[in-house]
Amino acid sequence: MVDFLKAKRTLLAGLMVPFMLAACAAPQATISAKPDPSKPAVSAAPSIAVMRLPSPPSASSLINVSPDGLTNKLGAPQFKRTEPSAEIWRYGADGCLLLVFLYEDQTGLRSTHLDARKTTGGPTDINACLASVSNAYHSNRG
Repeated sequence: MVDFLKAKRTLLAGLMVPFMLAACAAPQATISAKPDPSKPAVSAAPSIAVMRLPSPPSASSLINVSPDGLTNKLGAPQFKRTEPSAEIWRYGADGCLLLVFLYEDQTGLRSTHLDARKTTGGPTDINACLASVSNAYHSNRG
């Protein structure tokens, strides 16, 4: 039995030697500083235009602003409630609602108060909500 195992090992070793030598003789990749004119040159990736959004306005910069001024900064409201001598404009983005309260003065309607609410209810950070609304408006303008 020992002779059989020894003969089997010798046979396997003899069969594996050509494969191991062939693996060592495989062509190696060459690295050259010279371009190969027979191969097409790799072109650079196409450039992608990136639109830079303007900085969002601060909440205090939207106080005492006319309806046209608000529309220029935030776009048209998603909802508008009109009362005698007052309006409430509602904007929404990223899970928040921005409410702008406008009241009539000698020059017409002017914003007097802003409030930010979560769409699920409760207060949220007004400047974060304002940034979301502003970014949504400016990114959709194209």
